[in-house]
Order: sequence, then C-alpha cells, then structure tokens
Amino acid sequence: MTTDFTPTVDHLTPREQEVLKLIGEGMTSNKIATLLNVSPKTVGSHRASIRNKLRVSNAAGMVRYAIKFNLVS
Repeated sequence: MTTDFTPTVDHLTPREQEVLKLIGEGMTSNKIATLLNVSPKTVGSHRASIRNKLRVSNAAGMVRYAIKFNLVS
C-alpha cells in the first residue's frame, strides 16, 4: 500500500515555519538561536522536527522546501 501524502509547511508549527524560513535564508543554528532568543539545542530540535515532518534528510532539502513554499525571496 502506498500513500500519496505530500508534506507542506502547513504541517509545521509557526515556530518551525519561522526556523525553516531562516534556514532558507542561509542562517546557521547559532545565528537562528540568537535571533529567536533560544538555545542552539532548541533550534536543533526544531530542525529535526522539520526534517521529519517534511521527510527530508538534510539542510538542502529544507532549503528546497523554503523556496518551494515562498518562505524566502
């Protein structure tokens, strides 16, 4: 049995969407943490959750989603 599930940014929390946008803009986890006033470990947790929800394995996959869904200009 196959599923036709295609993840979208709607599957992300608002904070995950924000982190994805910043990743798409080329920011590092440390810079994102400073900007959002959270720890780098928290950003790492968001990154892992985003990868899981979007079914991508790396930052390049996240950047592709950020571009696809117009989170970056």
